[in-house]
Amino acid sequence: MSKESRAGRRERQHWTEWAVAWAVTAMFVLICGAVSLRHEDWRDEADAWLIARDAGVSEVWALTRKVGMPATWYLLNMPAAKAGLNPIWMHWVNLAAAVAAALIMLRWGPFPWLVRASIVFSYMFAYEYAIVARPYSLVALGAFAVAALHRGHRRHPLALGLAVAFLANTTVHGLFIAFAYATWFAFDAVRGRPLDRRTIVALVVMAAGGALCVAQLYDPHPAQFSDAAGIRYPYALEDALRNLGAIPPPEMEQFGTEPALIINSLLVALVVLVIVRQRSAAGGWTLLVGIVLLGYVFLYKWFQAPRHAGMVTVLLIMSTWIAVADDPMMRRGRFARQALHWALGVAMGISVTTAVSWWLWDWRYEYSHGRQMARWIDAHYPPESGIVISSQIYGTSVLMYSHRRQFWYADLRQWGSYCPWDANYVKNLGLHPRIMMARTLAQFGDRNVRLLLPYGAGFRFDGWELEHQTEGTDGLAAERAQEAFFLYRPSKP
Repeated sequence: MSKESRAGRRERQHWTEWAVAWAVTAMFVLICGAVSLRHEDWRDEADAWLIARDAGVSEVWALTRKVGMPATWYLLNMPAAKAGLNPIWMHWVNLAAAVAAALIMLRWGPFPWLVRASIVFSYMFAYEYAIVARPYSLVALGAFAVAALHRGHRRHPLALGLAVAFLANTTVHGLFIAFAYATWFAFDAVRGRPLDRRTIVALVVMAAGGALCVAQLYDPHPAQFSDAAGIRYPYALEDALRNLGAIPPPEMEQFGTEPALIINSLLVALVVLVIVRQRSAAGGWTLLVGIVLLGYVFLYKWFQAPRHAGMVTVLLIMSTWIAVADDPMMRRGRFARQALHWALGVAMGISVTTAVSWWLWDWRYEYSHGRQMARWIDAHYPPESGIVISSQIYGTSVLMYSHRRQFWYADLRQWGSYCPWDANYVKNLGLHPRIMMARTLAQFGDRNVRLLLPYGAGFRFDGWELEHQTEGTDGLAAERAQEAFFLYRPSKP
């Protein structure tokens, strides 16, 4: 074959890959965008929007060390929130990051096309990180960008440095994954050759990004995340393994989680085998250090499956991507890579069915009735009306849809909207309605206030009657029943 023929073939392949990547990405946008329009926000989604809407930049900076998350997610949502736009804008910001991560995976991912597509449409990446508006989509974007840029890390170190700095400022998980890669990059940069100016600038950018995140997260007296209590989540590592790849849909729960545990364990073993066979110091170091640091966070700080387990999935994909980039001619470990492709395809294929189940769930049902109750309250009461709710964690689900309104939080004994995440908040989690009533009477006496409860209509208080309850409570799943709302008013004499 002539050089011209080979060049023409490469060009056609180049444009074909771009066309397929954009076509699959367009499908991703259509599905996830439609489901996002139907998605009812979870409490932590609502709290992030309220922080972006009602807090100033200095207040956000003070909150980051209490929340345990850098300010990037809040700052990205601030323009729309401050402008009084609909909270759906938070989902468009989230979806933009998820779409960018999907496009990077589809265009430059080191796996066969079917595997790449199954990763993109898996539960973690097409629901947990694309529909539920949290900063984990930023972690996926940053990690995939670092992995894609790794092959040219000596030619274009500044772009890589910027990607690492961005990854470090997404979440604490992103910080640790970025640290794992950056330490390898620094060692490789100084090993056996003089540093050039571009590499020095890249190292400074990486260090500055990490330092910026640490400055936001460091809290000498943490209210939530102290190590003094020892291991807080002893089950975290096993749960992470059960939820990092193959996540069976709710319809398959009767079969248990053991099959998923076996598939995911095989997946991890094959990733390690591929990295070893590729002899990739970058991939191996990133995976090893990343796993150790994420394990520390899961055991001692905070863990919620499956979204945090997905951070391990991101790390596994990123480390494999880096390892394959270190051997672009695929001279070593061909059998290990093929076995990994099959295992990853099976795991992510199962996870795609789970994503479909959750898309349909969001399409048919509301996660909570916060939007319902907010619209009813806004139609009947002005923003300055006195409304008391037992706990801040439930109030956010309503307030994100009610612009410029505040509730009096009985657990915090103060007016507010977003969660302060301080010692007072931690101390008063799970306040009983009877205690809420006592605090309300002590604060307001006989003044005309309303009580908002998320627990159900079973509670009865002397001198109070049910004024309004949200509709469709029976359509909620059992685990979501606390997100139905009931508004009480003083009984008429």
